[in-house]
Amino acid sequence: MATCYIQNSYKKDRAWADLLLPKIKRILLENLANISCIRTSSEEEDMKESADLIAEFLDGSPEKVAVRSRDILYKKYKDITIRSKRETGAATEIDKIKGGQISYYFYHWITPDSFEWVLLDVKKMIEKDAFQYADPEITNKDGLTFFVPIKIKKLRELGCILSECVNE
Repeated sequence: MATCYIQNSYKKDRAWADLLLPKIKRILLENLANISCIRTSSEEEDMKESADLIAEFLDGSPEKVAVRSRDILYKKYKDITIRSKRETGAATEIDKIKGGQISYYFYHWITPDSFEWVLLDVKKMIEKDAFQYADPEITNKDGLTFFVPIKIKKLRELGCILSECVNE
């Protein structure tokens, strides 16, 4: 039964996120140099590698982009949150990010009237060990997953933000 819930939850979340992908792709094309195209990842790439988009660069190299969508209500915390633990023990976004599977992290907050975002250089996050500056881990309301918050201000100071559109 838990597997069914996870699959249904994934499909619901993916369907909602897919509606935003044309706008996100446009932003990425405007803010990453030397991209020839951006394609939506397969379900397997998304679930196993945390890759929502694949950016194809002019030199032929593909780079994986993770996308995280949050309600604008959470922007007041002035942080990003990255899934750090699952009760099942399955690999999480932070494991995949630290493992170098992702090159960029597009994190955004949305309402019908607002779309704010930051584009993060994951290699820079690893190089600067941005995770050491995370606030204490928080438990999701489902009680089964956990997240680490990292302040946007700290990510700016470390030079991890490539581009942003955030109203302070």
